[in-house]
Amino acid sequence: MIKGAAEEDSVLVCIPVNLMEEWMVKFPSWKKCVMTTIWLENHQAIPAGSGSAGKIV
Repeated sequence: MIKGAAEEDSVLVCIPVNLMEEWMVKFPSWKKCVMTTIWLENHQAIPAGSGSAGKIV
């Protein structure tokens, strides 16, 4: 389950997992977009200098 709050009117696009896997193999640009988005989300969530980067909690 994914929960979120939007600050303005938004559109949520849901893509079935089986298509995600297929598209990541078929379309390198899609894979780059997905992986970049995941990387950015994870790195924005960790404050710089927190010392928690790279640690498994």
